[in-house]
Amino acid sequence: MNEMNELDLSLQDKQITENTRRNYGYAYNKLLKITNKNNLSTIQQHDIIRALKEQDIPPMSKNGIISIAIHILNHYNKPTSALDKYRIKIIDEHYKNKKNDTTITDKLVSIKQLKDYTKKLYKDEKYIDFIINTIMIGYGVRNLDLDLIIVKDKSKVNETDNFIYATTKYVVVVINNYKTASSYGKKRFTIYNNQLIRSVNKLIGDNDEVKLINAVDKNAYIQSRTLNSMGEGLVFKSIISELANQNKIDEIKKLSKTRGTEVGTIFNDYHIQI
Repeated sequence: MNEMNELDLSLQDKQITENTRRNYGYAYNKLLKITNKNNLSTIQQHDIIRALKEQDIPPMSKNGIISIAIHILNHYNKPTSALDKYRIKIIDEHYKNKKNDTTITDKLVSIKQLKDYTKKLYKDEKYIDFIINTIMIGYGVRNLDLDLIIVKDKSKVNETDNFIYATTKYVVVVINNYKTASSYGKKRFTIYNNQLIRSVNKLIGDNDEVKLINAVDKNAYIQSRTLNSMGEGLVFKSIISELANQNKIDEIKKLSKTRGTEVGTIFNDYHIQI
């Protein structure tokens, strides 16, 4: 007979359905994976919270995982007050997001509008803005992904920072530092776009390397460079909502990979019914 784990032990006297037990098991195994632990009975609350904050999953999915963590800790008479407070915050976030969905529909734009705006940036020789929008729109990346170092020599690329460099035929983007890197690992995009090649070369000039964005508040800087100062979140919601309404699921799946976000999370958090 297999030895029971801590979840089985905590549930052995509980009257629950098999479906509920399976859901508990899924949440339990997910939590073990993201905390890199073999059991939860000895883990600290703040370690669980920190691990959950690094995960790009819907608030109510986090809530289910938190419930299992609290259940296990209660079984072993461990404190749970910090998790209780975090769960309230997560639930509030969920309902706030749902409420906001009803108020932002008029702020969404079409993919054509986003691409037309990007074309104009290139025409106006706004090369930084062009690079930001080209990568954001094409790959669904977050602001942190765009904190790029432009290098001439690809040997300068390390395993810590984010880089972009041009060859004669294409541009390479390497992203090590981003929100869900612990789950998805390094991202690397090869982009065949002559305008992007020219923009990268214009910005680096005779230098060995330059930062794409020189600003203290990079989030504000990037937002100010997007169409209507929408910011990354609304740009991504615009793209996902249009693709979903056109049933272009394969394209959403591609963006799921390049963004580093589960497809279910994308539909929960970014698909606005139009």
